[in-house]
Amino acid sequence: MEKKTLPYTIHDWSSYSGKYHPYYIAKHEPRKVDSRWSCANSKFFSKLDVQYVLLKLKEPCVVTDISFGKYCAPHLCNLKEFAVYGGRDQWHLRLLLKAGLTNDSNTEAFILQSQKENPSLFPFVCKYIKIVPLQAHAPEFNLSIWYVELHGYNAPHCLSTIEKQRVKELETKAIKYLLSYFLYKGNSQVCSAIAHHYQIPYMLSPLNLLYNAICESGDLCKAIILFKEKVWKEISQKWRKEAQPKLLAQEISKLGRGFGSRSGHQMVYNSQDKCIYHYGGWDGIETFSDFWKFSVETQSWSLLGSNQPPGKRVCHRMILDSSRQCIYLLGNYFGTAGGNLVSPDVKPDFWKYNIKEGLWTCLSKDTSLMLGPMAIFDQAMALNEKENILYICGGCKWDPGDLVFETFYLYYVDYGIWERKVIAFKSLDANMKLLTERMGHCMEYAVDEGLLYIFGGQTHDQQFLADMHIIDTSTWEAQSYDWSQRDKDCPYPAFCQRSSLDEENKRIFAFYGYEQREYHKILQPSIWAYYIEQKQWKKVIDINEKIGDPHPCARFGHALAVNWETGTFYISGGNASSHPLKPMKLKDFWKLQINEEWGQDTIYEQILLELYIQRFYELKYKDPVEAVYYLQTELQPKFKQSQTFWVGIITGFEDLRRLRMETFEKICDLLPHCEDEIIPSDTLLNMVELF
Repeated sequence: MEKKTLPYTIHDWSSYSGKYHPYYIAKHEPRKVDSRWSCANSKFFSKLDVQYVLLKLKEPCVVTDISFGKYCAPHLCNLKEFAVYGGRDQWHLRLLLKAGLTNDSNTEAFILQSQKENPSLFPFVCKYIKIVPLQAHAPEFNLSIWYVELHGYNAPHCLSTIEKQRVKELETKAIKYLLSYFLYKGNSQVCSAIAHHYQIPYMLSPLNLLYNAICESGDLCKAIILFKEKVWKEISQKWRKEAQPKLLAQEISKLGRGFGSRSGHQMVYNSQDKCIYHYGGWDGIETFSDFWKFSVETQSWSLLGSNQPPGKRVCHRMILDSSRQCIYLLGNYFGTAGGNLVSPDVKPDFWKYNIKEGLWTCLSKDTSLMLGPMAIFDQAMALNEKENILYICGGCKWDPGDLVFETFYLYYVDYGIWERKVIAFKSLDANMKLLTERMGHCMEYAVDEGLLYIFGGQTHDQQFLADMHIIDTSTWEAQSYDWSQRDKDCPYPAFCQRSSLDEENKRIFAFYGYEQREYHKILQPSIWAYYIEQKQWKKVIDINEKIGDPHPCARFGHALAVNWETGTFYISGGNASSHPLKPMKLKDFWKLQINEEWGQDTIYEQILLELYIQRFYELKYKDPVEAVYYLQTELQPKFKQSQTFWVGIITGFEDLRRLRMETFEKICDLLPHCEDEIIPSDTLLNMVELF
């Protein structure tokens, strides 16, 4: 099939300078110095602001290559580096090319990566092409594009073939999800009919054989033999033999009646009463003042107060003093909310909540009058419980003209005194400087070392940061490290991540969501741990890297609370979209645990335990006397350390069937998943992501 030049229109652009409008790039006039698109002067935007021009094709096409025309002589505005993205709609574009132009007058052509990462999949059809200039041949010059030409295929029979391939693949995935759903519901006849019609051998899967033995027939003796002799042998070959971390995630509940979607709220966990305290937030229209308590033991929410002091809050910070059983609250978003400016007479107040008495106390109506921080939001807070000192770093006040940042403060709780702290700075990198003036960052205090760890967030020019500042609170000197060049295993620059310090193992866990990947800001969930003694990062897990596992979606502006006694993380709400035209506030509530000893021996023993426990329940339903004998002679001697087999009430067959499904789900969650494998599941929500 012969390639052809593909017509397009200029659909959108980031900016342009003077008379150099984007529509010039559709005309090839190399002898006219004005025939080009030039973005706004660089002094009006930061280096991480995305400049772009968006082309819209007349119809969906397979775009195979792109050509750039230039001026008839070398020009310093030529692009030394650029990126090209493509997709079916302008909000979901894939990187197709990253390259650069030589500074001469010759036209240059580049082949676009028109397929997915797996070249065996169908070609990638585009309706939009986005060109992102990254660097000119002279940094001080504007970024310019003189002429662009697209080539590819738009023949109906070509697109029809590609579309059929795409539909076939999506159809196969959808059918597998349906089979998974009907398997879970026990509709084996429906599964057999669908699988026979589409020639999908779903029953040959090791996990499906195990499912039939456990959930359909309840033959646990057969299930145990099947697991030992067949299932384990096949499945254990699918992942490495060394230990691997795995995320165990469970959505506890939607946040309950009267508890709506929100972001910018705060949570803290109190180990003494085993409760999570939750305050405020914003749903995109309304700012909340509700104060909630979640009991970890009873798994229930209770409302402690609403429409009362401290009042409506968003982007504030809360911190728990566990020894004195109180919570400190500082900050609020002093800017625009719902399109209306916050009243200028709103002051930066500071509050304390006594957990035992259930009372809020205003420590200050205006911290700025007490030589403390001005009205701030998205600051970082840490507490030195031993000396009863609060540390406050950064934060932002929205000024109509600019972003105004705060610096570093100490609050001596016993005396009610604020102190603005000047920190001496030293770094191995001459280009680095101490940036306490930031927002949306993290700060943790390690009491044993007397060190503060500050990382992430963004600066006044909205540049996401990838650095670590370590402050010694005995000398007030700081050292800094920069990992933005990505020359080692470390997180991307990020904003609004959430963190918590694991004192016992000397590491900081950070939950990432909103990251700077090259020249684009994306939502990508992952968990990292910073090891204090080694001074290095290690990725714990990508939250959604295992297709099919339950997991919270990517987000930022959410709340995090941690129970370090059980190693359980709780997250709720947040922003599930960074696009201004597609805002999405979440109202989910998740419990997360990280199993770090994820070796094969551990998993094998855990799965066997689940199978033996289920056999006990089967016997308990049929013959309680035999069940007790089995418990005493086989189950208890094999698994002396586990007491989980004492729980579980069976009043009828429905309870027994529920326990069978729970056992199978636990086993599935313990094992690595293959995308091609059909595993019984009670949801069809994964199908939504296909379309």
